[in-house]
Amino acid sequence: MTPIGFFGNGNHLKFSGVGPEVLSPIFGFGSLEGVANISDSEGNLVLFSNNEEFWGLDYQIIPGTEGLNPEYYVGTLGSSLTNGCIALPWPGDSTDNLFAVFYTDEYTRRVRYSLFDKTLNEGRTGLVEGFIDRPVWINPVAEAITAVRHGNGRDWWIISRTYLPASDSIILALVDPNGVQLTLGTPVGFDTGFGGEMSVSPTGERLAVSFSYEGSLRTFGLYAIDRCAGALSLIDTLLPRPGFRFYSVAFSPNGEIIYTGTTLKHTLFKLSLKDGSLVDSMIYRFPGEDFLANFGGQLELASDGKIYLVSNRISPFHGMPEFPEFLAVIHEPNRGSAYCVFDTFGLYLEGLPTVGTLSLPNFANYDLGPLVGSPCDTLSPQDTTRTGFNQPSLEFLSWSVNPSISSGSFTVTGEPASWMVVHDLYGREVLTQWHEERTIFDLTMQPAGLYLVYLRAADGTQTLPRKIVRQ
Repeated sequence: MTPIGFFGNGNHLKFSGVGPEVLSPIFGFGSLEGVANISDSEGNLVLFSNNEEFWGLDYQIIPGTEGLNPEYYVGTLGSSLTNGCIALPWPGDSTDNLFAVFYTDEYTRRVRYSLFDKTLNEGRTGLVEGFIDRPVWINPVAEAITAVRHGNGRDWWIISRTYLPASDSIILALVDPNGVQLTLGTPVGFDTGFGGEMSVSPTGERLAVSFSYEGSLRTFGLYAIDRCAGALSLIDTLLPRPGFRFYSVAFSPNGEIIYTGTTLKHTLFKLSLKDGSLVDSMIYRFPGEDFLANFGGQLELASDGKIYLVSNRISPFHGMPEFPEFLAVIHEPNRGSAYCVFDTFGLYLEGLPTVGTLSLPNFANYDLGPLVGSPCDTLSPQDTTRTGFNQPSLEFLSWSVNPSISSGSFTVTGEPASWMVVHDLYGREVLTQWHEERTIFDLTMQPAGLYLVYLRAADGTQTLPRKIVRQ
């Protein structure tokens, strides 16, 4: 998912089996520090956003999104909030049509979300009525939002940090097929600065936070994540070396190494755990005092297993023009240190330098599965008893729903005894009823449309759906 990336001044990449390909730029689209992209499971573009505008697969602004998140710096292209937005597939959507964008309002510093359907707007992606501009937290947030799958493998934990009156807590929101269901907070233990990236390890076990872009305590924090409970526990903190302040964050594919970079004094560090404590080592220091008016930008682990770094020249008339013409690349990030094969000229951007921007797309690990065997692994057809064997799928059993089209009354026939669960097209669970041999259920009170019926056993095994239509 998401092999297409938009960032910078309309830069446009596509990742395939042969690596990244630079495509024609998207003129009129720009992202200072906040940008999100998402594609469907087949790799087809669905939408992209710079935290202020929302563009569909026809590379045009999606109707109805104008003014959804008002422009803060008039005349600029995109938001100055680092990782201010992220796009996610909607929990429980088996149609691969529904995607949500979570975005941060620069006026109020509050996070909201809207739901999009790629089949709307004549197949060019449109807003889903009833799920537009919904709130996530009442708290103002600092820069950076990220996400990790809940331990059930379906839902999402959205993660950010409080801002006003103090940036002293990490906050989480649980999003399921019905929307935001729960919000939690974990004290950081100290008041931190406003800026900096945060990143979840590919396995979903750790959260790395650069608190240190500004503020008196420029600390880097590493936390363990409980994907069932949404709880965080501090592993260790690290102060940057004198004169430096961390900004960007990315994990290696194996999750063992963290890469972080600075803006001023453009430098790349590797962080690792040694005897439970964070230890840093410098990988590269870009030439020139404060990089001659060039800044370091964001880091991102891409689908090809490499980590990309963007460089920003604050003015076309200052700095070293060569660096923003390229994305720097860490080719072997699992190896770390001098052996990671860091190339400052790793990918040529074909004449569209990243002047005035620090952005790379903000992604989550969309393929992260459930915590098999955990108490919250309640949805997957896996062995939740830790016997080492998969449970047989109910799909091999004979069952049916009749009629397939009705004004409200339907009948499920088949064994064994199980829960019958009905979802609407947006993945929302509208009915749960115990089933034994023959069960009649009624959708008269539900709106007309397509519904999906499942049978779910006590061990969490679930059938493939039967489709019905409520007239």
